[in-house]
Amino acid sequence: MMSQGVTVNTRPKHFIIFVAVNLAGYLFIPYAVGYAHSYLNGVFIPNSLRWDQAGGLRADRTGWYLAQLSIAGIEWLGLLWLLYRFNRSNASVWLDQRPELARLVALPTTGIICMLTLFARDSFLLWLIKRTIHAAL
Repeated sequence: MMSQGVTVNTRPKHFIIFVAVNLAGYLFIPYAVGYAHSYLNGVFIPNSLRWDQAGGLRADRTGWYLAQLSIAGIEWLGLLWLLYRFNRSNASVWLDQRPELARLVALPTTGIICMLTLFARDSFLLWLIKRTIHAAL
């Protein structure tokens, strides 16, 4: 059963879009989270977590690292959630409008992208986790 706008000839186009968006997500998500960490997230974190009252860096920056890690994690999960929603809606188009099969395709695909973005690209998120643990110890 096909919807009115999807024919057998347009399914390959939707599959190509599906693959292209997932590849773009694999490349874009680490850069977006890294950029936000470097230039934007400081707005959300109070200066008292990084600087002491004398104006120097605090000896214990655990709170600052935890705040950075929390914000970067939320950004990362938010971008992965958007990718999952796209995968789920687009997969149902090229899988002949079968939502149960679309979920079975979208979840592992997003999981693979999740692992690739966590461990690839110089492991920015892992670096931030290590820094947070190091600061806590």
